[in-house]
Amino acid sequence: MGNFVNDITDADFDATIAAPGPVLVDFYGDDCTKCEHLARVLDDLAPAMAGDVSVNKLYLSGPDSAVAGRMAIRGIPTLILFVDGEPVARQTGVISQQDVLAMVAPHRPGRTAV
Repeated sequence: MGNFVNDITDADFDATIAAPGPVLVDFYGDDCTKCEHLARVLDDLAPAMAGDVSVNKLYLSGPDSAVAGRMAIRGIPTLILFVDGEPVARQTGVISQQDVLAMVAPHRPGRTAV
């Protein structure tokens, strides 16, 4: 089974969110049980969304992260869905698979469910 969740950094964040199609980014940090739970949810969903939604995770090294400041990340984990480089949906905290699917469904080309 391939890795369907991409690790990105501050350096490649802008290029990643500008990619065609919906781009989901999980902002996470160290020693975060909620982040680990959400990561498992995304790992389970990512294969089914491959080709429709790019699933990514960005490690926030601390409050000095430039991307965290730009995106107004106030808590982790935070999921932001981008379309054409613009945020279209946001959720902070752990959410279920169904909630992730509901978040991305309106933006999946030609798809309403996994």
